[in-house]
Amino acid sequence: MFASRLVGLFAVSFLLAGAPARSDDKKKPDAPAAADNHATAVKKVTIQEKEIELSKALAEITKQTGNDVVDRRQGKDDVKIRLELTGVTFWQASMPWPKAADANVAVFERDMKIALTDGPFQALPTSYDGMFRIRIKRIQIAHNLEADTKQALFTMEIAWEPRFQPLFIEGQADDLYIEDDKAKPWNCPNQTAARRRPASEAPSR
Repeated sequence: MFASRLVGLFAVSFLLAGAPARSDDKKKPDAPAAADNHATAVKKVTIQEKEIELSKALAEITKQTGNDVVDRRQGKDDVKIRLELTGVTFWQASMPWPKAADANVAVFERDMKIALTDGPFQALPTSYDGMFRIRIKRIQIAHNLEADTKQALFTMEIAWEPRFQPLFIEGQADDLYIEDDKAKPWNCPNQTAARRRPASEAPSR
């Protein structure tokens, strides 16, 4: 039986562009370090509402995280949804409302905003880690009958909060674990050398 589950731990290497100095930063010698910590800090979302309009939910998430979320559906039905979020990350907070609105979330918008787009809603295998989200978009499996070998290609989308702008991404996994449908681990093949590439060139958000 071919491997049915793939779990990858990805390292994302990044460099932060220096933030412009503010008037209140000049008196603080540790202001640059503080600015970097603020840029990479994971902001949490708390919304406890039994019934809230979608537009208000998006506005509240934007307010609490600093990430612009806009509704770009053709028919903007302001449905009422139930949200029970306590101290979750931005991406975790972005899970309930697309399903409730039968819509999808686009992370490739040119204006660097997260957008709610027309559905139908699609539930894809997704992993969250702080300000990052990794999602499997495509699985290709090939069976070479002559050599009796099998290969699988997983196409993944890496997205990060739009308020954060990395400069480089390492494309190689730090660790890779594969198991089949019976939870039996598989030996992972040797990984090829990774190439550091600008984030602007990476096939991700």
